[in-house]
Amino acid sequence: MLALINGKIFTQGRLIDANLLLSEKIEKITKEQHPTDADKIINCSGKIIIPGLIDPHVHFRDPGQTYKEDWLTGSKAAAHGGVTTVLDMPNNVPPITTPERLKEKLEIAKKKSIVNFGLYFGVGPDNLEALDEVKDMVCGYKMFMCKSTGDLLLTDSAKQEKAFQAVSKTGEVLAVHAETPEINEAAMKNKKIEGHPESYADTKPSESEIRAIEKALKMAGTYKTRLHIVHLTTEGGVELIKNAKSHGADVTTETCPHYLFFTKTDIREKKALL
Repeated sequence: MLALINGKIFTQGRLIDANLLLSEKIEKITKEQHPTDADKIINCSGKIIIPGLIDPHVHFRDPGQTYKEDWLTGSKAAAHGGVTTVLDMPNNVPPITTPERLKEKLEIAKKKSIVNFGLYFGVGPDNLEALDEVKDMVCGYKMFMCKSTGDLLLTDSAKQEKAFQAVSKTGEVLAVHAETPEINEAAMKNKKIEGHPESYADTKPSESEIRAIEKALKMAGTYKTRLHIVHLTTEGGVELIKNAKSHGADVTTETCPHYLFFTKTDIREKKALL
């Protein structure tokens, strides 16, 4: 039995001063000063004790681009930050769109990762027949409504509908990168690029994400697909998802710190620090 003492434990939405006893699972949260049934005691004075975090969206780039990161370095970084489970995206090189590539990646992750993990399978225009075959090896499926890696692009509305329908039959979740290519392309043509990174934000208008989320929610409702919108960036997108959930939609979302704390105007001041 391990005892973590003198720390602040985060539980039920608040921090409390207490000690934590655990073996394979949490056995007890107690204010007992000196736990007598512990084999090992760690003094956590001045520290916060939290459950292991789950990061639902990582890109460890292994296989294919391990000069950037691999399963060992990525999982070590995760563990250092208190993340004990990661869900890895399929836009490797080549992308994870076949059962063979998925199995290869799974074996690599098993050998290298020091944290728990799940893998997403990429949904492309020509691999819908493989979705059911791999469902027991994945945490879900990923669809890109705009340009990504290799054949990870599904912009045709009819094929998107078939993808939603196919994923629904597996019972797994469909994670969607929601952008509208036509809106992005029009913004790119209309925007005078001034040689500054701030201009990039203008080529990704809020409307691009909002319209794509509307479309994804409609298809998810039609085919009863479990839907997850990744890296949400817009207030309008939040409102669409809140409204859909209030009407019973099985939809979740996620966002990132930089979308919450920075705007494009911060680029001029902070430059490469961002």
